[in-house]
Amino acid sequence: MSESKNKLPDLRLSLEIDAKKPSRGENILRLLEGIMTCGSISGGAEKLGVSYRYAWGLLRDAEKVLGFSLIDRTVGGASGGGARLTEEGKKLLEQSLSLEREIENKMGRIFSATGESEIMARGQPILMASSLEPVQTGLMDLLEKQFFSDTGIIVKTIGLGSGRALAMGREGRVDLALCHAPELERQFVEAGDVLERIPVMDSDYVIVGPVDQEDFSNAGGDPVRIFQEIARRGLAFASRNDFSGTHLKEQDLWKRAGVVPGGSWYQKSRGLMGNPGILKMAAASKAYTLVDMATYLSSEEDSRMLVKSTSNPLLENPFSAVLFRGGYQSRACREEALAFLNWIKGEGAQEIIGNFGSDQFREGLFKRAH
Repeated sequence: MSESKNKLPDLRLSLEIDAKKPSRGENILRLLEGIMTCGSISGGAEKLGVSYRYAWGLLRDAEKVLGFSLIDRTVGGASGGGARLTEEGKKLLEQSLSLEREIENKMGRIFSATGESEIMARGQPILMASSLEPVQTGLMDLLEKQFFSDTGIIVKTIGLGSGRALAMGREGRVDLALCHAPELERQFVEAGDVLERIPVMDSDYVIVGPVDQEDFSNAGGDPVRIFQEIARRGLAFASRNDFSGTHLKEQDLWKRAGVVPGGSWYQKSRGLMGNPGILKMAAASKAYTLVDMATYLSSEEDSRMLVKSTSNPLLENPFSAVLFRGGYQSRACREEALAFLNWIKGEGAQEIIGNFGSDQFREGLFKRAH
């Protein structure tokens, strides 16, 4: 058998925005993926490996050809600005990723028929919507590669907030979701939208704030009392405000604290920033915020921000993988999605999760599932 069976053909969808430079058409889709994940043009440009100027020109040219806006941009401010995809931009990206997946599957069947690629023939590619933390830290890249190596099945991941990821599953736009919104997940299960839901890994939320400000030692590490004190004193607080798992946990803590947050002290982010973005925003404006420990450990903001509360049951942050009743698996092969669920709860995947980041940071970024 030729060596090509161990190598995936480079199949990427491209939009023709410049006939003389076809690579720009592929780059715009990768740039949109990066902006959705990072919450900024600069972050998307960095993931694509291009300059901010090139990325901005790419967006401008694509919008001119397409006839609609791809991003909403927030200029300046304490957080340094940000960007999010418009509804049209999200739809373009999601449909493009879906089409890429269908093309990969059909090409895999062709390669199999000609004896060129045994690996590509092994099932349908899986489309998964994941919360941002595993994507932004690089864990999903590692898991995708190992799963493909072990099974020959491709996983394509879209980084989103947990609420949006679950909604996409119910709408039939993805096969799986990796999320950390337990109460919302249970609602989807009770509504009959979910075939299977399994624990994947654990983490912790932390309340962080400026190094030189209140440490809330009198609160005894109780996150509810800390939230009450933040509201009582009108201390600046930065909120994800995006229906993500982190935002839902924040809302739960405000509810437990008996507080309806609002006013000038309560700063709402604009767009899908992710926890790295909200941590940067909080550091820039000397505000408190809620993030996951993985983001805090892997960030560059720990010199300006200190943990004010952790190791409390209310701050536990479990991640689950959810297989939906509808979605692509209803008209393709459900076996591949089930194979991923069985694989990720196995010893090999759990070892990757438990060890991830331990060689670079003070501790592993995630913990094995209970």
